[in-house]
Amino acid sequence: MSVRSGSYRSGMTGSRRPATTNNIMGTSAQAKPDGTKNAAVISIDELERIRAQCDMGSKNTYKENRNAERKQLQGISNNRVKNWPNTIEAMRLKREEDRIKRLEDEELERRAVDAKEESYQAQ
Repeated sequence: MSVRSGSYRSGMTGSRRPATTNNIMGTSAQAKPDGTKNAAVISIDELERIRAQCDMGSKNTYKENRNAERKQLQGISNNRVKNWPNTIEAMRLKREEDRIKRLEDEELERRAVDAKEESYQAQ
């Protein structure tokens, strides 16, 4: 046996004892009778979540899931913002509505003037 492999300590002459032991503080690394030496117990829900996360499939599926999540978050954001009056989009829509209303009012005034003019000429 060689010193390099660590099979015995170099300072001990005549004794070839192992450098380390598995028995630390009187406990040994033996398996339990039911075979669960290094086992963790998780619920079925947790197992299914882990499987679903690992079972993403190809990168395309990952991208599709990512895009779907982004669209969902964008929809939530748009629903939150749609009633805010101080956004650029809301101001643009307000200007457009005001312009359409102004044009409709001008058209109604012209029709009223035309109706009066026609009644004067009919007399």
